[in-house]
Amino acid sequence: MNHLFFILLIIINFSSTCLYAQKISFNNHWQFIGIEFATKEKIDSTRKLGNKWNDQFLTEEVNISDSGNKINKNIRELLQPLQHLHWKKVQLPHIAFPEPLVIVKPREGIAWYKKSFHISKSNRHKNISIYFEGAMQVADIWLNGKFIKRNTGGYLPFELDITKLVHFDKVNTIYVRLDNRANPLVPPGKPVQKLDFIYYSGIYRNTWLIIKNPLHISSPIGTETKDGGGIFVSYPQVNTRYANISIQTKIVNHFNNRQSFQLKQILLDKNGINVSTVISGVNTIEAGMQFTANQEMNVKNPALWHPNHPNLYTLQTFVVQKEKIVDSMLTQIGIRSFEISKEKGLLINGIPTRITGTNRHQNYPYVGNAISENANYRDAWLIKNAGMNCVRTGHYPPDPSFLKAADELGLLIVNTIPGWQFYNKDSSFQNHVFSDIRQTIRRDRNHASILLWEVSLNEAYPPAEFRCQQVTVAKEEWGNRKNFYT
Repeated sequence: MNHLFFILLIIINFSSTCLYAQKISFNNHWQFIGIEFATKEKIDSTRKLGNKWNDQFLTEEVNISDSGNKINKNIRELLQPLQHLHWKKVQLPHIAFPEPLVIVKPREGIAWYKKSFHISKSNRHKNISIYFEGAMQVADIWLNGKFIKRNTGGYLPFELDITKLVHFDKVNTIYVRLDNRANPLVPPGKPVQKLDFIYYSGIYRNTWLIIKNPLHISSPIGTETKDGGGIFVSYPQVNTRYANISIQTKIVNHFNNRQSFQLKQILLDKNGINVSTVISGVNTIEAGMQFTANQEMNVKNPALWHPNHPNLYTLQTFVVQKEKIVDSMLTQIGIRSFEISKEKGLLINGIPTRITGTNRHQNYPYVGNAISENANYRDAWLIKNAGMNCVRTGHYPPDPSFLKAADELGLLIVNTIPGWQFYNKDSSFQNHVFSDIRQTIRRDRNHASILLWEVSLNEAYPPAEFRCQQVTVAKEEWGNRKNFYT
């Protein structure tokens, strides 16, 4: 049986993967139209900032309550001006407006994407959603002519529950309208002319079609409850002889009646050998409710994660009903402990560790942020082979594949929320910052590589009260678990 699990691990290579649910790439067979805004000003050369330290600080504090970007839910009205334009076939990740090698004035505009797809009638009793890893940066979405939602923010994922809107054994059509202009209500918020990076256009990260049973492990980002949904792994006690692992798993019931289930979790080492198993008693969950299960594992002589030896394990989680698996997930983890103090510096697993680090932006020439998972891995590999052991992720959360590479290669990560030298006093902006903190932690909390969470707005210097609120939100998400530093 262990050999079978090991084969599954080889086949499935992303860090948190559904086995019994279907997680299907949604990257192919898209069509695209781009409408670029005309440049009103002529710019002959880039602005020179100067060579003094203070010349690099262009901090802005504003009080803007209206971005001017209203929602028009009438898809027919919006598509009417596009009738004479040609839809180009594209594949994701995709940049809507490719940039030249030397960028003087970043390109901005409206990017339209559409895709037709089929869902088999055999899935009519399942829960169906579409998961976007990243789209820049105000996204309006319609399915089969009905407006679903507006998502604001280009650096974090969002998920669309389309269960009640999808047509079975018929053509479904999704439309996505993107506006990549700076928005003062959406972090980072700063106008691109004053920014040290670019809001590259397009659906620039992966998309997924997810089909699950009505009783399933919930999505980390799919709920507004404290610390979200999904799986949260922490390490109350870690040393070379013994490790105690705490696992919080949230299960949601979308059936119309009460359901009973058991939760089974298996920890496999790098060779696919079972090192620990735990199974719950029978749990009961009411219709429409979420259930939180807490289980613990003990591992003798664990292979600890460290930048010098990034040992990883795979946690298998199974939701079982009447001896039948109805949902499952693989989560890649690393057993380690962090301790930071003025007296001892950084200790990883009790060992003093010196940090040699760098910053990293995710963009490439011409294609901007729309880079492949292999390109993200190559960046991590180059940084590691340059002698670094730590990376700060620019001014926004990175692509998930970069964090996976950091886990595997042994790079410590300083994970940042969207923000740079800009603060808006308006409550919408502030609440967006709090949401970014929560969603970043929920998405990335199980990565072994993450050492620090940068939950501040970089070089923005907002009021002290707001900064304290940011830290409070982060601590609420993490709870009383260890290994949390901001």
